[in-house]
Amino acid sequence: MKDSEHIHFKNGDYLCDGNSPARVLRHGQKFLNQLKLYCPRNATQLVFDTKDAAVRQKLTFDLKPYLACDRLQQALMPFNSKQAKIAACTQVKYPSSYDLVPQWIEYHRMIGIDTFWIYINDDMKTYEAEAPDVMDYFQRRDVQQYASALPYGWPGENVEPFFFQRVLLNECIENGLRNNVTWVLLSDVDEFVNIVDHNKSLKDVVKVYEPDDNVAGVSLSNTLYGFKDTHPAFDRSKPPVLVRDFVYRDEPNAPQHRSKVLVKPDHVQYMVAHKISIATHGHEAYLDPFREARQNHYQRACVRSTLDSELANSITDRLEERLNQVYHPRDPARFYPTEINDHCK
Repeated sequence: MKDSEHIHFKNGDYLCDGNSPARVLRHGQKFLNQLKLYCPRNATQLVFDTKDAAVRQKLTFDLKPYLACDRLQQALMPFNSKQAKIAACTQVKYPSSYDLVPQWIEYHRMIGIDTFWIYINDDMKTYEAEAPDVMDYFQRRDVQQYASALPYGWPGENVEPFFFQRVLLNECIENGLRNNVTWVLLSDVDEFVNIVDHNKSLKDVVKVYEPDDNVAGVSLSNTLYGFKDTHPAFDRSKPPVLVRDFVYRDEPNAPQHRSKVLVKPDHVQYMVAHKISIATHGHEAYLDPFREARQNHYQRACVRSTLDSELANSITDRLEERLNQVYHPRDPARFYPTEINDHCK
C-alpha cells in the first residue's frame, strides 16, 4: 500500500475485513514510501480507520483481485503433491535464465527434491517465443508429474511498492501449505544445493531438523563459483550444465552472505529474500557449509581462482544422461559466453 499521501497518519487501526487486526510487516522508504500489512489469505477487505485528532478518516482497500490470483494459481497446478516431502520454488524473468531451468530442476530431483514450481515473471507469449525448447520440456508428461511452469508477471517495485521477489517467496510458502509439503526451498535458478556428503540426499540432511518444532527453516550459505579465465573453452555442441562447467571458486572457500532458506511452510508467516522475517513459531537454523550443505552460486560473469570439481565429479554423468532424455535445446551455444569479465559483477 502506498502511504505517501497518508504518511501523516501516526495512529490507526488496520483491520482485515473490518474486524481482525492486520499485522504491520514494515513501514519504510527503501523503494517508495510504503506500508506493508499482512491479512489472512481469505480476507476480502483491508480497512484503515485513522485515530489522529486532526484527521478522522476510514479507508477501504479491495483484496478480492488477490484472491482471484490465488484461484488461478491453484488451477494451474495439475499435480498432486500430497506425498511430496520437499518442494522447490524459483522464478525466471530474463531470457538469459531460461536455459537454466531444466538442469536446475533435474539436478535438485537427483538430490531428493520432489516437486517444483517455476514462476515465469515475464509475458508467457514472450517466454514461449524465446525458449520453445524449455516449454517443450514442461509439456513432457513425465516432467508434468513433478514440475509446473506458472505465469506470474508481477510488475516490479517501479510500479508497485513491493519487491516482486518477496511477493513470490511468500506465494511459494502458501503453495507449500496448500500442497501439504514439509519443506520448501526458496532459491534462484543459478543456485544449486551442494550436499557435502554426496552419498546423502537433502532429506538425509534435514531429517534431524524436521521433528524440532523450534526450527522454522534452515539457512544455506552461499559460495560463489565461476570460470578460470576470461576466455573459457567450452564444447558448444553440448547443452549447458553449470555443475560441470563452473568448477572454480574463490580461495578460501568461505561461505558468503546472501544465504537462501529451506523453510517449513507451516512455521513461517512472512519471508524476505534471504531470511525468515516472521515465524509463527521457531527460529532459523544454519546448516554447516563444510559438514552438511551449502549453495553453489554459479555466476557466469565471474573469474575464480581455485579448482573445486568435487560436485561435478559426483553427479555430472547422471545429470547429463537425464538431460539428454528430457531436454533438447535448439541452440546449445546460446548459453555460453565467448568472453567474460575478469571480475565478479
